[in-house]
Amino acid sequence: MTIGKQIKIFQIVDLETSGPEGDFYSVVLITGSVKGIIMDGSHYTDVSHSLFFLNPKHSWTILKEQTRQSAGYIMQLSGQILNAPMLSTFQGQPNADLTS
Repeated sequence: MTIGKQIKIFQIVDLETSGPEGDFYSVVLITGSVKGIIMDGSHYTDVSHSLFFLNPKHSWTILKEQTRQSAGYIMQLSGQILNAPMLSTFQGQPNADLTS
């Protein structure tokens, strides 16, 4: 298993950022100004400074304000990495090898 394809972290910089295709769980940290988030067809406003844990069954889109600054971060974790036996015993040791 290649970790780089199983875990993705990026900033929210586009005016619209949508959820991933496939079996990815998302942790969304909104730290800046956004117009809202659309989840499963419902539009939610006043979500600045929020943290969302979203599973693959949800469709979502973040609507960012038109600024140059990032509105936060998204971490995507594949179902495969979340089910890795090594991850269940992982306790935060530095330089832990999750590829075995």
